[in-house]
Amino acid sequence: MDDILIVDLFLKRDERALKETQSKYGSRLLRISENILKNLSEAEECENDTYLAAWKSMPPNSPKDYLFAYLAKIIRNLSLNVYKKNKRQKSNAMIIELSSEREYIRRVELIYRDESWAELYMPYYKFYVELPIFKRENGLNTYGAFYVPAVEGKYIKNMPLWDGSFN
Repeated sequence: MDDILIVDLFLKRDERALKETQSKYGSRLLRISENILKNLSEAEECENDTYLAAWKSMPPNSPKDYLFAYLAKIIRNLSLNVYKKNKRQKSNAMIIELSSEREYIRRVELIYRDESWAELYMPYYKFYVELPIFKRENGLNTYGAFYVPAVEGKYIKNMPLWDGSFN
């Protein structure tokens, strides 16, 4: 079916639009997502979410001349969001809830920095600390994140120095 007819079905809120879109572009969209995620089940979820996002966005959008590009952009963004979420979960190796004896520390995570520029994978404790001096008038608390190496200094004497930046 022609893209113009498929978009017209979307605009008329006809569910055949989803079937026609899947039969015409489903395998190509799935391939885009699978190339990003390297996981078939997550890619299939992103494909289904793409059809839902297209359904919700037409109208006001009417991509009659560029339907595949429109869908490809949606699935790419959805897949990248899932990829980033998965990567974040892998970096948070362990979460430790602290007792109330340390009054302002709310949570500690053991993380591994894995930026592409890093020579070594170094474990850090990431402390989430309540900052009472920045407490807002509306009662909301302000928190800071502080990073501390999780390795004793005697083991890292000969390691390259780090400039302290996290970006």
